[in-house]
Amino acid sequence: MTTSTTTTTTTITSMTTTTVAGSSPRIKVIIPGSTKVTNVTITPSEDEKKQSFHVFLRTFGQVISKTMKPQQTLELVNITDMTNSQGLDGNRGLRGNPIGNHHILGTLTIAYEIILEEICDSGDCKNKHEISNALYDQVTGVVKDETESGDFARSLQANAVEENAIFLFQATIGSSDFGRFAVISYIPILFPY
Repeated sequence: MTTSTTTTTTTITSMTTTTVAGSSPRIKVIIPGSTKVTNVTITPSEDEKKQSFHVFLRTFGQVISKTMKPQQTLELVNITDMTNSQGLDGNRGLRGNPIGNHHILGTLTIAYEIILEEICDSGDCKNKHEISNALYDQVTGVVKDETESGDFARSLQANAVEENAIFLFQATIGSSDFGRFAVISYIPILFPY
């Protein structure tokens, strides 16, 4: 029995974000996380894996964007790993019996990094720890709330239907966990031409 693992980096292209303009001091917060997507129809197709990346990123962007303030930007959700916990090998079931392309429901564990940016309230980002803690709580809180209420799963299913990603039609969100975050502060410098 083998476990299929795929790693990719994808930018969110199907969501609207608030663009932060100007040369104000800002911080970036990088939040590592993982989400278990259950009731996923296990398939071996690489195209379907790519499609699941797109559907997941689109849904994740929609969930996070619900709480974004004008001075905040969701820059990127970077999928670092997507693992099928069932360990299926091609079109063979757990006991080696052919299952066709779409029959066994399993769990995908998706590991990612959320990269956010926020303009500092003060001109020098002295309050970067307050800002980064609040941003971390805001983003992880909405993901957890949306998971518990079932809205994350409903959004994922709606996006799956829209994208005709049949392997995600019954998907639910099992859990989302987040690690310690990194903070980078910087002041953009404008150079004359």
